[in-house]
Amino acid sequence: MKPSLEAALDQLRLLLKEIAFTGDLLYQGLVAPLLALQAGRAPRTLELEAKLAEYRSLLGALQEIETEAMPLLSQLQQGRAQWKSEAKIDGKNFGELLEATQEEFAHWKQYSQRVGVLLKRLTLIAHEEKITALGKAPILDAWEEVKNAI
Repeated sequence: MKPSLEAALDQLRLLLKEIAFTGDLLYQGLVAPLLALQAGRAPRTLELEAKLAEYRSLLGALQEIETEAMPLLSQLQQGRAQWKSEAKIDGKNFGELLEATQEEFAHWKQYSQRVGVLLKRLTLIAHEEKITALGKAPILDAWEEVKNAI
């Protein structure tokens, strides 16, 4: 049985809090190694392989939460017509809440995609003794995209 629209919105908002928490953990984990790479440290000395496993796990958790949230988001989009535009939840218009929730969900989905790209690039250099400026550029570009997405 599907939850009511209000219950679905509450569940989705809770999942978005989980996504934000997990996304922040992932970001905080990435900061130190990427600052070290920017400063010229050799990737091999950063023990990236072990850290990458942790980052992939957090990214997987993010993606699982996104997958769990998709049916709720779909249910809310389909049920939008059931609610009058003036219907209120917690004193806010349902349509506005749904729109804000959709925007936040899209933001975190984009963030997880950008982190995925960054992790792939870091995997390629994890064992390198030295990385050239040319080799470092795509990684730092991907890092900038992640920072801008958070």
